[in-house]
Amino acid sequence: MDQNYQIEARYVIMTQSILGNKTLTSSDKLVLARITGFQRFFEANETTAEFLGLSERTIREAKQRLLKRGYIVEIANTGHGKIYA
Repeated sequence: MDQNYQIEARYVIMTQSILGNKTLTSSDKLVLARITGFQRFFEANETTAEFLGLSERTIREAKQRLLKRGYIVEIANTGHGKIYA
């Protein structure tokens, strides 16, 4: 099977409570969807920004807000980057 097909075939389900949450920005929701699409998320901000069509700063700030509100957790810091779940 083509590797690109495997990546494209993934789906992310977002609950109505998150989708309708007025305290989260649209960018927060997109970043959360990207992170929850993986069991362990360690993609570079640059790659995430390119994939979502957002700036690296927007990705970084969204991650900080999601961490602060408990939507994601940092499970490791490898020294080369952080891993989220």
